Amino acid sequence: MYQRAVQGKEKALGPEHTSTLDTVNNLGLLYLDQGKLGEAEKMYQRALQGYEKALGPEHTSTLTTVNNLGNLYKVQGKLGEAEKMYQRALQGYEKALGPEPVKTYIPAVNTVYNLGLLFASQSKSDKARAMYLRALVGYQSVFGQDHAHYQKVDEQLKTLEDPENNNPVVLDNDTDQAHVPETSKTTPLCKTVAPPSRRQRFLKKLGFK
Repeated sequence: MYQRAVQGKEKALGPEHTSTLDTVNNLGLLYLDQGKLGEAEKMYQRALQGYEKALGPEHTSTLTTVNNLGNLYKVQGKLGEAEKMYQRALQGYEKALGPEPVKTYIPAVNTVYNLGLLFASQSKSDKARAMYLRALVGYQSVFGQDHAHYQKVDEQLKTLEDPENNNPVVLDNDTDQAHVPETSKTTPLCKTVAPPSRRQRFLKKLGFK
């Protein structure tokens, strides 16, 4: 369907029209989901070059494709290239939107979260924590604490703060809800109160409970 749409838009609007490029980008998303990484990269690169020419390198549509390329490179194991794409997207969002609006602009918050995942996969815990906290505040402000995006980030933070908690966050394909696999439960011998974590202290400063 996307291929037919691309062909139709190319004929009606031209290959470099932004509507054509939107469909090209979406075709890249489809190829990535299908595991066709080479085809996905071709679509993303075409969309990126077209957006840069039509809209400029720091337009939000351009930056969305930059973020998508980061996702692709991460899947391919090109972690250095992935970080470059994520950093470029985030810096572009900050410049295009300003320091305050970018905090609640969801595509930018998604890029922050992606950076957190990337740093965590490289065992860069401090950098991952900083990105997760930033994403957590953004999702909290826009969606609230009950939203799946907030809960996913919260679980990732808990994993970072508890080295013994190696349970991965599982995403159900049909619901996109985050949950942690059940583990055996034991009754503690005594009840202790743990000191506030970095995440809790950070959120308290921002006025979140």
